Amino acid sequence: MAVIFFNTGTEAVDYVKIKAHVAARAGVSYWVYEMPVDASTIQVMSQVKKLNMNPQIHGILIQRPLPHQLDEAKIMGYINPVKNIEEYAKCQADNIAADALVRLLARYGLLESAQQARIQIVGFGNIITKEFIKQMKRQFPYVSASKDFDPSYDASQDKREALQKEVQRPRASIIISEMHRGPGFIKASMVKPEVSVLVDLGFYATEKGVIGDVSHSLFDRSDLAIAPTPGGVLPILLWIMMERTIKAKQMIAKEELRGCCCLTM
Repeated sequence: MAVIFFNTGTEAVDYVKIKAHVAARAGVSYWVYEMPVDASTIQVMSQVKKLNMNPQIHGILIQRPLPHQLDEAKIMGYINPVKNIEEYAKCQADNIAADALVRLLARYGLLESAQQARIQIVGFGNIITKEFIKQMKRQFPYVSASKDFDPSYDASQDKREALQKEVQRPRASIIISEMHRGPGFIKASMVKPEVSVLVDLGFYATEKGVIGDVSHSLFDRSDLAIAPTPGGVLPILLWIMMERTIKAKQMIAKEELRGCCCLTM
């Protein structure tokens, strides 16, 4: 597995270190290619091209957040689809973070109820991306996200949706957060009674250890299920990265075998 890394802050460094730890446990070789934060899109694509052609690399990740000057869609689209373990192209796989969330809900028997719940996505960053939001909207019928980040947001639908909500029966709610507002930002007073599940994707390294978006004051609510905090789906997501890297290696090996012309004596 190869990670193209930009040192944009402590969070980015922490994510790279955590991936290295999980890769070692999974027996996956792990390389980090650090690029300057002022790198151009062409420079990053040049590095991607080298990794695409490297037979020792079976999975490629672009560490977020990317520097603002980079064209993320162009860079992600340039990765060999087989090696693009985060956002597989041509419908080969779902968005990796959405995949991790679905597995988390399924593991705790919440997948069916999630189909009937309102799912509110708050924040944006390393895990919550536009592709994550798109995949969640394909997977579940009642998903909403911040209009600043939702690629399918249509302002003309606001009034119509508001009227629909008035006549629809109340639904349980699921909140998925990656706020980047500081550790413990989400307090008990901010979470309404109808919220039944809170998935905390926040991740902050502090002197007291790693902390998420959710305040400890919410842990006392017996009617609220909180995904492991900090990190939420992060542990599952990391293992899916390893799983997809191994599968990519197997796919590449099969393609090489098909192209091999073997002679028998």
